[in-house]
Amino acid sequence: DQPFLTQMTEAAIRALSGPEGKDPFVLLVEAASVDKQSHPNHAAGTIWDAIEMDLAAGVALRWAAPRGDTLI
Repeated sequence: DQPFLTQMTEAAIRALSGPEGKDPFVLLVEAASVDKQSHPNHAAGTIWDAIEMDLAAGVALRWAAPRGDTLI
């Protein structure tokens, strides 16, 4: 049932940036399963979480691209 990290990142940016998308905000996106998957050496889960984080970073980078006031 859990949405993908990209979906959660998109929703957080929409909510935090305000109705016109111009409100300042700080957002921390975390791929939380990478540690849990790494301890038992579950490579597939670790790689999946790294890919999810990369895709979520892409969402943020695409949102920030036209702006000159955003640090990723």
